[in-house]
Amino acid sequence: MTDSKDIYEPLMVNGRRDSARRFIDTRDGSIITRREHIIRTEGRTPEQKTYDRYVAGQAPAGKTVRRIIRKREAGRPVAEKAPRKEYTGDLETHRMQPDQPARGYYQLTGRYRFRHEVTGVVRDATGYSYATRFRHGRTTQSYDALRGQAIDNAVASIEGPYGWLYEETLWEHWLQW
Repeated sequence: MTDSKDIYEPLMVNGRRDSARRFIDTRDGSIITRREHIIRTEGRTPEQKTYDRYVAGQAPAGKTVRRIIRKREAGRPVAEKAPRKEYTGDLETHRMQPDQPARGYYQLTGRYRFRHEVTGVVRDATGYSYATRFRHGRTTQSYDALRGQAIDNAVASIEGPYGWLYEETLWEHWLQW
């Protein structure tokens, strides 16, 4: 069995120790952070390490320890996040592959109308956003970003000269993958 000191070497920059105290994993040559080094070698996070030192009486209660104590007193587990509630949304959801089980990804798709800024020609095009894990409400910034992706995708599918201006949304819905 190899010692963890043999696996991880300190990262040196111009002959000096890296200011962020990063390490090199000698097995694959990847650079890991100091935090990741502590987790891999000691099997616990720096926060857990700090709290254990406080409990053992080796260190005073710093801001990390106070934060952990405050969260425990509030009744919420320290490392557990509240589950994210899925927004049902007011858009329809269509299955992309009805014969296969859902993978849990959603993609915003829509038909958009554009007008050319010089000629005034009007064209309709269908656009798709990147896939995401959640359906977002129409009032969220994430939804606006996904809609922007779908509009950019639709504009790119229109052949001809550049200069298409977005006019309106004809329809939108979620595709479930």
